[in-house]
Amino acid sequence: MGAQPPRKHSRKQFIKLQTLADLSHHLQVNSELLLELFSELSGLDGGSSLYCTDQIMKESGGVRRLDKPRKKLKDVQRIINDRLLQRITVHQSAKGAVRGRTLMDNVRLHVGKPMVAKFDMKDFFPSISSGRVYEFFVQIGCSPDVARLLARLTTYMGRVPQGTPTSPMLAGLIAGYGKKGSYNARMGHLAKMHGLDFTTWLDDATMSGSPYVRRLKNVVARITKQSGFRMNMTKVEFMPKNKQQFVTGLVVNEKPNVPKEWRRELGAILHNCKVHGPVAMAGGRGRKLEKFKDSLRGKIAHVMRFNTTQGAKLLVEFNSIDWNM
Repeated sequence: MGAQPPRKHSRKQFIKLQTLADLSHHLQVNSELLLELFSELSGLDGGSSLYCTDQIMKESGGVRRLDKPRKKLKDVQRIINDRLLQRITVHQSAKGAVRGRTLMDNVRLHVGKPMVAKFDMKDFFPSISSGRVYEFFVQIGCSPDVARLLARLTTYMGRVPQGTPTSPMLAGLIAGYGKKGSYNARMGHLAKMHGLDFTTWLDDATMSGSPYVRRLKNVVARITKQSGFRMNMTKVEFMPKNKQQFVTGLVVNEKPNVPKEWRRELGAILHNCKVHGPVAMAGGRGRKLEKFKDSLRGKIAHVMRFNTTQGAKLLVEFNSIDWNM
């Protein structure tokens, strides 16, 4: 049993799985392993032996908890995501974590609009309970026993954890599965009624078009609450065209682009690597240096994706660094 590479497949509204044998066949995972994991996750330690927990500082302040599954569970979760979750129909406005939909898909609808509104869901993953996940699996066609097993394999401490292969798509489906009743469907309908565009990138919801969108703040908050989520009122933003408009970290006033401040900060880090040496900047050699190098590479690739000229300049700087300093 090993995680298979992603394959192209059509999405479905229902995947009927009535027995453990059905689930084992569908996932191509040994039924004994599924029961073993279920037993461990149901044990006295609540599955803590299958997870390691980290805490990272948020840019906005505070701490984000990451519950990372250990390899045995992580491999199975990857297969659940590929063979089950990614095959379920999700609302067209949901862009994040959905295979075949990209960050560009999330931002392109909001480029050059008179007003861009950002609505942020508070504690998006942990706000989704195990019970709600169980109900979702029943809704897509699983028997109660299969739904209970899948819910146990994809949740931790009674909620959807942040840090697993299944959590992003599972949370997206909780918000975007179903026809008229889901959060994404209701928000999409609201936007359409007022000639606006709407997309979500996991917990980031964006609506753009006419300045009338300002008047919809309370309606959006009500829909969010009725859908079982909470809107972070302190992070609601309305961005007119005469100011920088951001969608999932990209400026969209004229075309999708990485903010100048972000590019300058990255350029300064590369410059300091040349002056002080990358080892000093990374805080050490070995794994620390490799992780730092990979992070810089990823950031440059992100710039290149939206601004080829600036990305190429940063790549030249990166390649001129002596990584042994």
